[in-house]
Amino acid sequence: MRRGVVICIISLLLISLFVCYSSGKEGYSIEVDVNGTAWGIDRSTQNLNLNIEGKVSGFGNISRNNRIRSISGVSFSEKSSVVRGGNLSMEDRIQLVAKERPVYIQYVLGSLGATEYAKIGIDERWITQFINYKNISYLGEGGIRTSERYEDNGEHIFSYTDSWKLSKESMYVSFNNRTIILAEIYPNSIKVDRSSNKSSLYYLDMESVGALARIDLISARPSDEKVSDISEEPVSRNLQDYAGHVKTELMVSDRWVTAYPTNETDFNGDNSSSTVVLVE
Repeated sequence: MRRGVVICIISLLLISLFVCYSSGKEGYSIEVDVNGTAWGIDRSTQNLNLNIEGKVSGFGNISRNNRIRSISGVSFSEKSSVVRGGNLSMEDRIQLVAKERPVYIQYVLGSLGATEYAKIGIDERWITQFINYKNISYLGEGGIRTSERYEDNGEHIFSYTDSWKLSKESMYVSFNNRTIILAEIYPNSIKVDRSSNKSSLYYLDMESVGALARIDLISARPSDEKVSDISEEPVSRNLQDYAGHVKTELMVSDRWVTAYPTNETDFNGDNSSSTVVLVE
């Protein structure tokens, strides 16, 4: 019997060296294709210690944009704009601490009878702590638009306001010191389990008078994964829209504790070869 073709490309060393020289990042990229069924992941981090504090007050126009993109699966963006004047007061604090640590990767190519498969085990020890606090008050006929968006390994939090009177205080806190990702790829089948030692908290206290106040909570496949359409997972979503005068207080918390699965010996099969890669 002639075995089918299983292609597993782990460009770990090349990418980590290239990105390290160009921007100080440490990371890995994995692409797997089993008879046309594809899965991939691309993650990175870097040693960072960032602190930003600011205060703004007065009358007039303002436009502000902040963004952090994909540090160990954590992304953040926010925008605030006033284009027709008004009384504005704004205070914010951003803290991001990220530390590079070893990443252990095990991959197996094998077969169970006539069925080919690939299995990937990733054990990240990266440390990430992110805190963002913001307090805004505004009054004016021209209106203010604000938005903030957070993603933490597939958990999304989004808020938006279009108001001519606004009082909004929000805080987001996230901590993670370990992430384990297990992927099994078969023809026409992909299974991915992801767990972390992490905790997160989002707090919002808002009073708005205006056209729209929106809160959107989504749980979905993390954006660092690339996957065939055959295994789309259901999305959990809580969407709230308000118009006019609204007062709301919201707290969302999440905590996970994980250890490496005891059944890691399942990486064996009828005919398989296993390789372990260490990045540090």
